Amino acid sequence: MAFWLADSRKGQDSDWIQRFDPRFWTVNYPRPMVATIVSTGPDALRVEASFLRETDLGGLIWASEDTIDHPLLAYRTDRDYSHTHLSFRWRSGGVLALDAVNGPTLTIEGRDAQGAARTWYVRLWNYAQGSPEDAVITLPFSQLEGGFSLPTDADPVWPGHIDRMFISFAPQLRGGQRNSALRRSGRLDRDERHHLRWRARHARDRRRLSASARPCHRDRL
Repeated sequence: MAFWLADSRKGQDSDWIQRFDPRFWTVNYPRPMVATIVSTGPDALRVEASFLRETDLGGLIWASEDTIDHPLLAYRTDRDYSHTHLSFRWRSGGVLALDAVNGPTLTIEGRDAQGAARTWYVRLWNYAQGSPEDAVITLPFSQLEGGFSLPTDADPVWPGHIDRMFISFAPQLRGGQRNSALRRSGRLDRDERHHLRWRARHARDRRRLSASARPCHRDRL
């Protein structure tokens, strides 16, 4: 029987997905900590984690290049996030709140305008509206700034070349005490149902999101 070991797409059928599609996020963590990620809808996801040490730290990851799926099924690589707006509702419990000193941070790995490798640390609380455990977070990538306190510590993000980004989550310690070992469970939900906005670079892709959460721009499979 004839077969073909495909290493790239060469004219096969393709389809479209929404950028930041919940099905394509991943989660990473150090053992023995455990975390799971489930897409609870076409525009929402949930992460549940079990922390065993005070130093446990998990990451909710979006990669510009799909290195996990089969070459014929992977989404298109696009490292340019210029004029992109991502807005979502954040709900959490049992993890450090958004306003904590070492609270959830969006770590962006990429390159600056000169092509040098760079990493930016964006404090999500700086872009949140609501409470520390229930807020709408809006990330305008072309105006995004890293740093703890803005504008004092502002470190502008270059959106033209982003390789990977991940949102950190860590255990909420009882009474603020730090112990060498602990058993805590945490949960965070990221729901884009009413808040996702994607502004594409190309005029032909510039559309508004309807109430039914129709994707405004999608990466090609």
